[in-house]
Amino acid sequence: MTTEQNGWPEDAELGWLLERLADRVEGVREVALLSVDGLVKTAIGHSRDDSDRFAAIASQLISLARAAGRTFDGSDTVRLAVLELGSSTVYARGAGEHSVLAVLADREAKPSLVGHEMDELIKGVRRFLATPARPSPAGHETQGG
Repeated sequence: MTTEQNGWPEDAELGWLLERLADRVEGVREVALLSVDGLVKTAIGHSRDDSDRFAAIASQLISLARAAGRTFDGSDTVRLAVLELGSSTVYARGAGEHSVLAVLADREAKPSLVGHEMDELIKGVRRFLATPARPSPAGHETQGG
């Protein structure tokens, strides 16, 4: 797999962690670290355009899961959001302040192993995964936590 940097070279150093996750779980096709508003920090597995699309989808999946949590659980904490498709599955979870870790895997990949490896990656380096909030033109933060 190849690592995409998307203009944020400091995050390219994290690519090896994404590679490690992909190597440990059979069937993983893409792993991306992104900001909560869908900008790729680093990704492995697909072209830059495909990674951008995957990040946008993962960002929206987390956003929808947080909205459901606020509505039904009284909290926007999301441990893991999963989207099962015809032949693949998307996994997304918060990975640090304003950051999301997302995985695209074949349907045959073991969900418990995907979730475990995502947790292990995040536990080990959470503070390095944070994305600084970008201020809006009016000076308000534009990213959710």
